[in-house]
Amino acid sequence: MHILVMVLGVVGAAGFWFYRMRDAGRAAGEVIDTAQRFRGAVKRKRFRDRAAQSPFVAIDDPALAAITSVIAIAAECGTWNEKTKSKLNEAFLAVSDETAIEEAVIYGEWAVKQVTEMSSALRHLGPILANMLTVDQRLDLLAMAQNILPQNGESDRCREKGLNMLRQKMGLQVN
Repeated sequence: MHILVMVLGVVGAAGFWFYRMRDAGRAAGEVIDTAQRFRGAVKRKRFRDRAAQSPFVAIDDPALAAITSVIAIAAECGTWNEKTKSKLNEAFLAVSDETAIEEAVIYGEWAVKQVTEMSSALRHLGPILANMLTVDQRLDLLAMAQNILPQNGESDRCREKGLNMLRQKMGLQVN
């Protein structure tokens, strides 16, 4: 009889501590979840504050800055359409993945709509690109932009003006 009482006592103690540890694990998981949600909220607020100043202040990725620059030039010249968008996607696929390009195009389109003219966008994005890219990468970007932006006669002057402005803002010699 005393062995049965002892076995029941050990089983009861084990069950007690098992449930106690399980509840402690759940509580720790909830604390971690709360901390992660708080961290995410702080990051989102910081991003919103930077984006409220200017949509270009929040750009810290060279691919995003490059895509946004090309979109700004195309939008100003009236050549931003599905054909130009697909050419941009194909050109940047060599330097970035498809998901990142899609997100960058969405952000770039939004950012360009927030400003009234191309020069404002390029004034902010040129120095970002100059700091993040080597001279060879900047020249490659200009070559990509020339291939992406269509030539159709009436918008050629605007296209050349935008490319020259981008070249100047990136610290390259203007022709």
